[in-house]
Amino acid sequence: MTRILITGGAGVLGSEIAARAKLAGHTVRVMSRKPRPANADTEWAQADMGTGEGVEEALRGVDVIVNAASNPFNTKKVDIEGTKHLAELGRKAGVEHLFHISIVGIDRIPYSYYQVKLAAEQVVKQSGLPYSILRATQFHTLPGLFFDFLKRFYWSPALFLTPDAQFQLIDPGEVAEYAMPLITAQPAGLLPDVGGPEILRMDEIAKSLMVAEGVRRPLIYLPMSRAIAEGFRKGYNTCPNNRYGKITWADWLARRYGTAKAARQPSIA
Repeated sequence: MTRILITGGAGVLGSEIAARAKLAGHTVRVMSRKPRPANADTEWAQADMGTGEGVEEALRGVDVIVNAASNPFNTKKVDIEGTKHLAELGRKAGVEHLFHISIVGIDRIPYSYYQVKLAAEQVVKQSGLPYSILRATQFHTLPGLFFDFLKRFYWSPALFLTPDAQFQLIDPGEVAEYAMPLITAQPAGLLPDVGGPEILRMDEIAKSLMVAEGVRRPLIYLPMSRAIAEGFRKGYNTCPNNRYGKITWADWLARRYGTAKAARQPSIA
């Protein structure tokens, strides 16, 4: 079976891919900045994409790299320079396939993080390694993570993107399910985009999340440049022709918060 290294393997998507790859009988090595947890059931390589420390050791004996690592707070160092270093060492190690995870719409929406992700794709394309790039839409977990951060500040309003922005949220487990056969297939370059089963407006997502949280806070939509806002309004970050999975936003809210709690209707200011 294939020996697979998953960078960001302890993260939201990386951990889902690791679980499915192991279930399929592949040898899985998780690469993470975190030390190996006591309950880890895969090989573990503690390494840092930002500094390069431990990456060469992590690549020993690997057939396929799944690059699911990203750092929105240190993007150039991790997503661009880190990916370049990973690919260079992977080439020297004889890696057969670099499978890179990216985001739908990064070539159409001039958001700074997306521009870095697009540059990281170019690094992969120019790496000299056989590669595949899979762009997925935003995960169901993203709005919740953002709101969890805001909840630390009891005085903070709920801040979201422009209300008519479109999102095609997808469950990270279903992204992993979709990706798994592609990871062990022949490298195929830029793959078709993949997104969730439905497209919702930001105001629908925000209000239903606050209902599920059972909180009352003013909804304030963040100002952004006209070009970025227009890109989200037009749904450049979605792929309606490739809807995948069955888990809807309502399903995810019910799973996280419980059906009864998710059905509450607090007033929204």
